[in-house]
Amino acid sequence: MTMAADNVLGNDRTAKVAADMEAEAQRQMTELLYRNAGVAMSVNIAIGGLVAYVNFLFGISASALFFWWCTVVATTTVRYQLARRFRAMQRNAAEATVWRLRYLVCTALVASAWGIGSTLILWSAPDRSLLFTALILSGMVAGAIPILGAVPAAFNMFALLLCVPITVRCLLYPDSTLLQVFGLMSLIFLPAMIFSGRFLHQSLALAIRRGLENSILAANLAEREKRYRIISALSSDFIFSCLRKDGEDFQVDWLTGSSEKLFGLSNDQLKACDLWRYAVTEDQRTFDRYIMALPPEESRECELQVKHLDGSVRYVRAISKVLRETNGEDHFRLYGAFQDITERKQAEKLLQLRTQDLSRANEELTLTLENLRQAQRYLVESEKMAALGELVAGVAHEINTPVGIGVTAASALEDETKRLAALYRQGEMKKADLEQYISVSEQSSRMILNNLGRAANLINSFKQVAVDQSSESRRRFKVRSYLEEILTTLKPVLKRASVICTIDCAQDIEIESFPGMFSQIITNLVMNSLGHAFDEIPGGTIRIVVRKPGDRIEMEFSDDGKGMSAEVLAKIFDPFFTTKRGAGGSGLGLHIVYNLINQTLNGSIDCRSQPNQGTTFAIQWPVAGS
Repeated sequence: MTMAADNVLGNDRTAKVAADMEAEAQRQMTELLYRNAGVAMSVNIAIGGLVAYVNFLFGISASALFFWWCTVVATTTVRYQLARRFRAMQRNAAEATVWRLRYLVCTALVASAWGIGSTLILWSAPDRSLLFTALILSGMVAGAIPILGAVPAAFNMFALLLCVPITVRCLLYPDSTLLQVFGLMSLIFLPAMIFSGRFLHQSLALAIRRGLENSILAANLAEREKRYRIISALSSDFIFSCLRKDGEDFQVDWLTGSSEKLFGLSNDQLKACDLWRYAVTEDQRTFDRYIMALPPEESRECELQVKHLDGSVRYVRAISKVLRETNGEDHFRLYGAFQDITERKQAEKLLQLRTQDLSRANEELTLTLENLRQAQRYLVESEKMAALGELVAGVAHEINTPVGIGVTAASALEDETKRLAALYRQGEMKKADLEQYISVSEQSSRMILNNLGRAANLINSFKQVAVDQSSESRRRFKVRSYLEEILTTLKPVLKRASVICTIDCAQDIEIESFPGMFSQIITNLVMNSLGHAFDEIPGGTIRIVVRKPGDRIEMEFSDDGKGMSAEVLAKIFDPFFTTKRGAGGSGLGLHIVYNLINQTLNGSIDCRSQPNQGTTFAIQWPVAGS
């Protein structure tokens, strides 16, 4: 939160407190209006009866005076009942304005009954009657100041309604000089009473506001003291104040918290001795020099060591502030707080030792991991060479057939040639012999040429695949043609397992990639199917489907073998996992495929399989990743 936001919130809180205090002051002044309503009713009824009785003696009509007195009694009684309701209910500051308005209305009715009612009844009365009533009304105005002065509007309205009508009568129709003088005196008396009422209101308002301010301050002080006591009781800090005069020891004169844990001394014992002789800084400087180095009027935080009574050393986090006297005397007042951080320091040391142990263990683990990676690379290369060895053996076996047939045809041609040459030398060669030789020659040549071509194709396919597998060169090739070359090298093992492999790939799909890696993937997948899918079920079909949607290559390799369980499916790409442990399985075939596709081609491979429902590998990779 920014400083500007803090100021805005502070101003809002201050304005709210001021508004609440003003509302409470108005409520209290409204309550003052209602407090003396009973006394006011009694006074009004008694004075009203006295005025009616005296005027009756002066010859005023008894019925008119009785009606007027009843009006005064009724209005004052209504105001009294309103006051009773006000005192009986739960009053709050928000309703003060409404209740004040109600009181003003009732007061206006009472004042009108007194001022206007009495003036109308006594309009033609003798001077003594008018003068007596006017004096009574003036006295009532003076007596109403302490009762109605809390609210100037109530007092002003009461005074004007009481005195103005009778004053107007005395000034407009002065039957005697005395009435005229009284009217003029009323003009002076009314402003004086109104001013007195306003002064009383200001005094009351000031007293009430000061009382409210003192109450708020006392409440805030009590709340802060309560919070301080709670925080001090819960806090583990040792807070102190000490004084040093004229080079003497620092004597603790106030503290809170327990000193037993830090120093082994009670609070009273610590007050009786120099605090600093139990403490030294981390660089073994005395606290006296440390305190002298503190900047004046500024707080400073550091970590220090303190000596326990039993000789042990504890660590503390110290916050100190020193105040120096400005009168030239060598007086210092130091305020500070010590927080025990011994356990934290011990934990930090243990953590440091643990970190060193972990660092050494991490180095050992790193070295072990590197050795494992080297071993894994060696095993992967061994797996590649083993696969290449199987290709060599299979291709060598496959080449034996066409080469054997070629040798047999060449031998037969040689025998026929020797036979024809012997007949020629003996002069016994006939036309039929020549025709037989030509026929044998054609057949033998054809057989030799066809079988040597088969052997050459096998050798070329093996040579290309072998070179690709043993190198990491990158070149452009057509996928279908290269798949056919790979399957040609795998034909012996496929034939031995009676497995047919079909390819579904467009002729024009061409990529620039690592053919050796591609060959390794296909070879490992085929050998995995032969070793696991068809090891118990002779015969079957492997299907390779390749598509190129956009800039991606999608390949699906599937077989209709025996499938696998969910437990085996979850681990097939794990290194060294195999179900043929002890039967020639290394557990690296599919792991190599997984790494080549994910790490080198930046693609993905997913396997789906169920028991007796075959296995499908879904492979895809970006053409750019190739």
